[in-house]
Amino acid sequence: MWTVLGCVLFFAAGQASVFESTPLGERDGLKVVSFDTVRQAGSTSAQYKNRRRQSDHDIIPVDVTNGLEMMNPMAQYFVNLSIGTPPQVVLVQLDTGSNDLVLNTPNSVFCMNPDNGCENATFSANASSTYRYLSSNASLGYGGGDSDTGDYVTDTIDFDGVTVNDVQMILSYDTTTADSIWGLSYSSGEQGIQYGESQYPSISELMVFKGAIQSNAYSLWLNSQGSSTGNLLFGGINKAKYSGPLYTIPIESTPNTGPPSQFIVTSTGIGLTLSDGSNISRPLIDHRADPYLIDSGTYNIEMPLDLMQPILAALGAEYEAASEYAMVPCSMTTNTSTLDFHFTSFAISIPLSELIFPQEFLAYSDLVPTLSDGKTPGCLLGIQPGGQDFILGDTFMRSAYIVFDLDNNEISMANANIGSDATQPDNIVEIGTGKNSVPGATKVVNPIRANQSESAIANDDVPATGTWSFYETVSTTFAPTIAPTVAGTTGIGGGGTTRQTGTGTATGSAATATASKAAAATSNHRGDFSKTCLVAILGVICLM
Repeated sequence: MWTVLGCVLFFAAGQASVFESTPLGERDGLKVVSFDTVRQAGSTSAQYKNRRRQSDHDIIPVDVTNGLEMMNPMAQYFVNLSIGTPPQVVLVQLDTGSNDLVLNTPNSVFCMNPDNGCENATFSANASSTYRYLSSNASLGYGGGDSDTGDYVTDTIDFDGVTVNDVQMILSYDTTTADSIWGLSYSSGEQGIQYGESQYPSISELMVFKGAIQSNAYSLWLNSQGSSTGNLLFGGINKAKYSGPLYTIPIESTPNTGPPSQFIVTSTGIGLTLSDGSNISRPLIDHRADPYLIDSGTYNIEMPLDLMQPILAALGAEYEAASEYAMVPCSMTTNTSTLDFHFTSFAISIPLSELIFPQEFLAYSDLVPTLSDGKTPGCLLGIQPGGQDFILGDTFMRSAYIVFDLDNNEISMANANIGSDATQPDNIVEIGTGKNSVPGATKVVNPIRANQSESAIANDDVPATGTWSFYETVSTTFAPTIAPTVAGTTGIGGGGTTRQTGTGTATGSAATATASKAAAATSNHRGDFSKTCLVAILGVICLM
């Protein structure tokens, strides 16, 4: 149990406000449309459409004796859209986890209350000469319990010289959240379709029809959690904003419905690279094929609690089940270790400084949370249990440069340049057309997919050529002899399971590669002992 004296976690920019965005049409002769994004606190009233299981205000009781509470209006990412004639500037939250453009109206019951913070995020339809009413059939529900009900309408949106007419959107007259939301996912996933409404083109599809961009694709760079601005780039990538190669993996098909309608990708494991100069990603969760939704509308990483446990143990975190939050010593915010999400053959590495929210994000400096010893300052960890959901929210996305290629149903990712590493001049390149439209991106060979059969995943389907590494869990009958020396080593003394590592070089057929892999694993026992143990940054932790 932590000791928390009551605090409010927020981003320093405060409540949503109008900011200077720079959407561009043709830039230096390129067909791209660019928006500067801003990170700031959004709605505190209903936590956007976030998949939370708390109350509408996300209030966390932390000290019932003193009756104190902690509220958590996490910062989100916004751009300005110029909508209607004459243009009205509307602040909209970027949401890769939903599919519709939803605008609040100033005369809704919710937004008429000035305490709800709808200012700058509403659209007055009757003040626009190009507004056109379609129907009153719009009804949306979100994972956290929020909802919007209103009208389907069309109007004009201007992107600083690129004018797109007849953009269909939803005007919400009955809402539970202060934020207008720009859903950036597939138009095939629009919520109205399941209620018999017709699919309509997304803004990015209309940009293609207009000729403003070549293909239905965009890239997103959120920058570090200490930065207030990032970039949303339709039709292009910015090579100055990432390091290393872009790797491309498929977007998973929607279960039982066929083609993709959400940005779901398969993660094959999670590792920890310690700040010891070894550059070895030690396995915490491995040999997996978990379908993660990439969702900028969710501020944390979410996964089932049982998968969180090795991560919490390795970081020495204290977890509070009542609030579903974990805390670590704030001294870890300067640790250069990384949590690594693996995707078949590459990884996105999240520095702990990006995974942990420092205490300067707390609104009241005299109210400081501590760990269970009552003395060590505690900081929130940006990973939470998600029930059975797997979500890569903002604490992941800030460390990744992500290209969403909707035409080819692919995601390309690289480790992002953030903070002081992101100061070099822009190097923008167009995304073209066809199967290899993302410039310089490398397609992952034989990518592991969440919709594969379990036998295929168990065999790992390693490539026929190339060098690979892997982690296996196999049965053993060895006596306990060696203490764990590598994070991820597990076992039960006298028998049971032990986790082992192996590496090899495949030069022949896929079958030869699999056989070589098995031989390497068999020869590399890491140790057997009486408890499941992990090497944590703060020391060895053994789980009962």
